[in-house]
Amino acid sequence: MHWWLTKLLEASMRFIWPIAGILAGCALIWMTIVFASKDGGLWILLIPALTVLLVSMFALIWSNTPRARKQWQQYEMPDDPDS
Repeated sequence: MHWWLTKLLEASMRFIWPIAGILAGCALIWMTIVFASKDGGLWILLIPALTVLLVSMFALIWSNTPRARKQWQQYEMPDDPDS
């Protein structure tokens, strides 16, 4: 695997997807509040919205620990001719 592809994958998994999930979770919460009917029919959408938000926050926080960074570094091959 090319070194730049590994770095791109690492950056997307550590930063892009969790931040996109946080934004999507906030958007789902906002849409639920805006479009909720007066009888509360759409309030059930808060459950998946909060789930997306919390999972994304968890992924963003725990992907930046020293252990996670070390785990990503195990995929770098020092004898790779492309690096």
